[in-house]
Amino acid sequence: MSATERPFAPPTLASESRDRLLARGDFEAIWERDLDSDAVRWDGSLESMFGYHRDEVVSHISWWRERVHPDDLERVEQAAAEAIRGESPGWSSEYRFHRKDGSWAWVASRSAIERDVEGGARRAVGALIDISKLKETESRLRLFTEQIPARACATDRELRVVWHAGAAFSSNPSVVGKTVPELFAQSPDRERVLEGYRRALAGESYGLDIDDGTAAAHLQLEPFRDPGGNVIGVVGIVFDITDRVRTADEVRAGQQLLREVLDTLPVGVFVLDRAGDILLGNSASGGMIVSGVERRAIRPDEWVSLRALEDGPEAKGAITGAVVVNEDVTERARAEEVLRQTERLLVEAEKLGQTGSWEQDLISGQVINTEANRRLFFGDDRSKGTRLEDYVQAIHPDDRDSVWRRRGELLAGTGSGDIDYRVVWPDGSVRWIFGRATVVRDQSGRLIRTYGTNADITERKLAEAELARRAQEQSALAQLSLTALKGDDAQALFHDAAAALARTLGVEYGLVLEWRPEKERMEFRAGAGPSVDEALRDVSARALPGFMAWFNLRAEAPVVVEDLPAETRFVPCELLMALGVKSGITVPIAGKERPFGILSAATKAKRRFSDQQLQFVWSVANVLATSIEHARAAAELEEKREQLRALSRKLIEAQEAERRAVARELHDDFGQVLTALRLNLGRHDRDDAESIALVDGAIARMRELATDLRPPLLDEFGLEASLRWYVEREAKRAGLVARLRFAPLPTRPPGAVETTCFRVAQEALTNVTRHAQAHSVEVELGPSDGRLQLVVRDDGRGFDVAAARKRATQGGSQGLLSMQERVALAGGELGIDSAAGRGTTIVARLPATAAGEP
Repeated sequence: MSATERPFAPPTLASESRDRLLARGDFEAIWERDLDSDAVRWDGSLESMFGYHRDEVVSHISWWRERVHPDDLERVEQAAAEAIRGESPGWSSEYRFHRKDGSWAWVASRSAIERDVEGGARRAVGALIDISKLKETESRLRLFTEQIPARACATDRELRVVWHAGAAFSSNPSVVGKTVPELFAQSPDRERVLEGYRRALAGESYGLDIDDGTAAAHLQLEPFRDPGGNVIGVVGIVFDITDRVRTADEVRAGQQLLREVLDTLPVGVFVLDRAGDILLGNSASGGMIVSGVERRAIRPDEWVSLRALEDGPEAKGAITGAVVVNEDVTERARAEEVLRQTERLLVEAEKLGQTGSWEQDLISGQVINTEANRRLFFGDDRSKGTRLEDYVQAIHPDDRDSVWRRRGELLAGTGSGDIDYRVVWPDGSVRWIFGRATVVRDQSGRLIRTYGTNADITERKLAEAELARRAQEQSALAQLSLTALKGDDAQALFHDAAAALARTLGVEYGLVLEWRPEKERMEFRAGAGPSVDEALRDVSARALPGFMAWFNLRAEAPVVVEDLPAETRFVPCELLMALGVKSGITVPIAGKERPFGILSAATKAKRRFSDQQLQFVWSVANVLATSIEHARAAAELEEKREQLRALSRKLIEAQEAERRAVARELHDDFGQVLTALRLNLGRHDRDDAESIALVDGAIARMRELATDLRPPLLDEFGLEASLRWYVEREAKRAGLVARLRFAPLPTRPPGAVETTCFRVAQEALTNVTRHAQAHSVEVELGPSDGRLQLVVRDDGRGFDVAAARKRATQGGSQGLLSMQERVALAGGELGIDSAAGRGTTIVARLPATAAGEP
């Protein structure tokens, strides 16, 4: 045997010191390390946790090092070395540990150090807890939040970032722990951003665009409220709008290029509008500006050509502007060509920019507009556009009154000339228009005309609506994710999810239902909508094949219903029909072993839902599923911890009870015997025979007491003789029929295994005599697949095993836990099979040989 394989048996730590060290951590696998020799002793559930049997474990630190993940080993050993060199009482760490089956387990390790009187570290004691499920749940939740197609973050009231996630701007490092002023210290938009956060803290929603020259973004800020409605911070959603901003820059660059092209012309060129204002001009046209500073040239209504057209009955058009070319008469041909090119350029500019120009004579009512402007209002219909009434009728009915009112304010000189409104084309499609208008008065102040431009902003409006919808969805998901991460109250999370669903999708109802397979029903858990809590609190839906709930549970994609009463795929849900629901979306809430239930959005109106809305409902269901699994994993971990705490308490209580019993026996029995013996010996006519009888009785009682504490047969004659003696004695006392079936053992088991086997049998028989109301008991002992197997079977009334374990965890009788822990510590397994009315069978399988023996 090599030095690294020699068993390690260091002197055990003093009981009080060792207990104190171990009590610092909740554990499942315990280890003790000699810091001088690096020898390690392992106790606990190495096999159940990692699959390593006792005889596979080498009692040296090298065995542990070989199984720690290479990426974690240096960090973990460095933490241990620093704690040992310093004055720290211990250290803790998390790392990956190699299971026997080849997989990696995440473990939490907590360690304590024992030092000598000079402060030197001598030994270390620690415990490992398997936290793989917890890590997996955290990873899924983190993966979900990192896939949000934006960047979301939350701050506290001091504007310190407490959480951020999302796929946008993925190159940015983590900002958690930093304040907003720190993050925008070098930003040109710093003051605007801080003002937005101050407004959000005051309860306002606020949005702004920011650009640092590298990237541009739209920042939407919302108040972050607690369940009581109090603002406790700010939730920010950042959308990348770099492409949109850069496109606008390119348009401006194109306009600049046009100016530069015009500047290359050898003639002076400038463009005038109807009022005579210069819209565009090149450098060569500067000499045409009167006095060099005036912006106005000759008014178009003073042009000879315009007056001629106004007088002529056959005039079919109106002049809305002019392109003036300062050219020598000899170059007339070139000037005319340049003029035509410029006119075509302006027409193309209107087409590309989806803009149009118009003018109305307020005296005659005549409307003059460009072809591009006519197209903005009527599409390809050329039969309209000569009368003001045509344009009024094209405006959306919901906007018509406001547009007409704003026109009146403009003419009265009390309102702005800018307005957004909708128009309806002849084919029924709706377009958004941005209009800008102004008025012209004569010298007496009388209104004579009005003119302006219109631009199609439909795409911008649709983009803004889509951004607002996405911001609302992402804000709702971020808020739910934050609530889920807190893990405080699942019911509150259900209510928040139902409310967010109804609010974001614009439907009357949001519902969360839990599947109860044992009842074959779907029970209401939370809802949002008119009186939904009162109407559905105690209502459930059938979850049988053919019914709506059953269909929804087994769906692999969102189930969309557009007309519930006419549905043929399943029997419609009665409670939804009672609420008058016509349309809705339903998705299953997934679970590890089975679906938890369903999440549903429902409305009384017939409507369709977009793919983005379906994805939003699915995302909300994923948040709920992840939170539920996280809560389940945490509950399982807490239950195991509580079992360990309860068992520790009961072991101490049992030890004290045993000490009290021994003290009582010594006081009551032996005290009385010794007193009687003393009195008898002190008499003149003492009776020696009586004294001998008293001594013999004391000796017999002493042997009986010693036998109850630990049968001498166990050490002298082994497990089989001890069990036979104990079972026959207890059966006789309790009036039971005992049947013993002992098969020869190939070798005598180790002492610790014999003791564990005897104690398990002792506890099992105690339960039979106290609780089972049995008539007979069978005890079997023998080899089985290379292990020692003990079976205790009775014909009593039986019991609910799960309920008994729960009671033991909550402080009840610890018999079952005691047997389970004894067998586990010995490296074995314990099985309990029982039910009401059919008795109980306990099977303990233990190692037949000591660790390291064949």
